[in-house]
Amino acid sequence: MNDMARLEVFDPPMCCSTGVCGPSVDPKLARFAADLDWLRRRGVAVDRFTLSQRPDAFARNAAVMQIVSDGALPALAVDGRVVHTGSYPTRAQLGRLAGVPLEDGAGAPVTAGKLEECRAALSDGKLLFIAVAGSAGDTALAVRGALEFQGSADLPPSAVVEFGPEDADGRALLRELGAPPPPGGSVVLFLAPPGGIIARFTGSPTKRDLVKALVAASSCSPRSGCCG
Repeated sequence: MNDMARLEVFDPPMCCSTGVCGPSVDPKLARFAADLDWLRRRGVAVDRFTLSQRPDAFARNAAVMQIVSDGALPALAVDGRVVHTGSYPTRAQLGRLAGVPLEDGAGAPVTAGKLEECRAALSDGKLLFIAVAGSAGDTALAVRGALEFQGSADLPPSAVVEFGPEDADGRALLRELGAPPPPGGSVVLFLAPPGGIIARFTGSPTKRDLVKALVAASSCSPRSGCCG
């Protein structure tokens, strides 16, 4: 249980505070409301604000106001820092954002469908950061720059998926993408839809490193000769 995390959800205008109302309920909103209740039961403080009902909450956060201007709601902030925009995350994603592990029926932690999250992010047109830790790696450090990138309203929507050193799926994914698994530290892959690799980093790339890689990839063209 995480007693310290505070999650704020900033919703676009809806008919009620959760969107779970009226004759036709969006199943994604119903699922998300249930997932927020799941977080609350595990000690996470959750506040939810709808633009049409609580504009004051939006006005207090400059980053959120920029997201409103960009038309990228919903947005989620953990302890005041925007960590997710543009969609309602899955329970697995919420758990990682708030530091709460998923559990099976017996209360034991389970591995989330991280490969499915990777595919879903790319299918949604998002940039994707995949962090895979080697035997001595730490993905929490490796993804700091990616999380800063994700929380920047002036950058494209993105997702961050972490694989720990014990997670064989992460190493298998690297092999599938033609990127050797890290022997000891961590590797961060930066992908663009539908799955092309923009850049590969060892260690902990900064937000600036990631932006430079994105700019370089965006300016690349067959005519320039920089594309493989």
